[in-house]
Amino acid sequence: MDRTHRLLVSQVAVPYLRRHLRRLSRALRGVPSAKDPEAVHQTRVACRRLRAALRVFRNDIGKRTTRRWRKVFRKLGRVFGAARDLDVEIASMLGQMGQVREENILHGLAFWLAHLEEQRHRKQPELIRAIRKFRRKAAILEMGQWIKRQSREMVAAGSSQGGLPVSITKQHRKLLSERLADLLRTAQSLEDPQDIEGHHAMRIAAKKLRYSMEALAPCLGVIGEVTIEALRSLQSHLGEIHDYDVWVERIRQVLDMISGGKFDGPRWLNPDRFMPGLVFLQNKYQELREVRFRQLQNLWHDEKIQGLWQRLQASGFQAISEDNAKYADGARNREDHPDVKTQHP
Repeated sequence: MDRTHRLLVSQVAVPYLRRHLRRLSRALRGVPSAKDPEAVHQTRVACRRLRAALRVFRNDIGKRTTRRWRKVFRKLGRVFGAARDLDVEIASMLGQMGQVREENILHGLAFWLAHLEEQRHRKQPELIRAIRKFRRKAAILEMGQWIKRQSREMVAAGSSQGGLPVSITKQHRKLLSERLADLLRTAQSLEDPQDIEGHHAMRIAAKKLRYSMEALAPCLGVIGEVTIEALRSLQSHLGEIHDYDVWVERIRQVLDMISGGKFDGPRWLNPDRFMPGLVFLQNKYQELREVRFRQLQNLWHDEKIQGLWQRLQASGFQAISEDNAKYADGARNREDHPDVKTQHP
């Protein structure tokens, strides 16, 4: 392992993986009680970040090893994803119910909220089983031991590496460039408000690029921070749009079942009484989606955002790494020569 890879592992990979593995452990402790939906959310986010980081650092850690570790986080994240989606929809439902006064509408909203709560209740045992399986996985113990071993080696090496500039490798620049290209390609779907699959693909592309850049943030400097913030905004808009698409489709399916006489609920329920509320909710989510989509289009076509992609695309992410290295060199020189004063442009 050459100097660049050693620095990446010691100063970037190990701290990042250790931090999010600890966050995952804390989040998992809050899941069994089901009192705080945030625990489920933090578990899902930690799994995503760990998977993304292991993909970024696979050449520095080992492809077979990272593939095995990523598989464990993927399985856990998949189980938690369904529960988190229900938590988000339930929170949205509560918000809608607080704004409605018509009884015939509230009746349908109350029915749908109860339906979602029942589904979420059924997910809870799955989460607990998934946590038990996760904690028994040898890969997690192995990953923790690897982090401790790398940390000990860092301490043994002393402070000689502290403050040294860390640059991304050619493989990292290639990965980031490919993910930026995916984002730009899928962004063509913004020309068609009805291209639901394209918008979903853009959401995934933005998420992958953002998490990859977050894992390499210490190497990317200021422009990296600006890009991550822009991606966070895009991902937020795209995530809400995706939620509305999923919710509208699910409500449509239930409405079709009711109108077709195929409602499979308890006999004592009168589905016709729920129709006004479900139709209201479907229309409301469609309206909110349209508003959020226009905001997304405006954000994407903003001159600063487009200029950011152009700069990253033209540089292939290499200039970012070099700028950060120069900054670190300057900071170290100022520490070595305290008489040198910083000049601000």
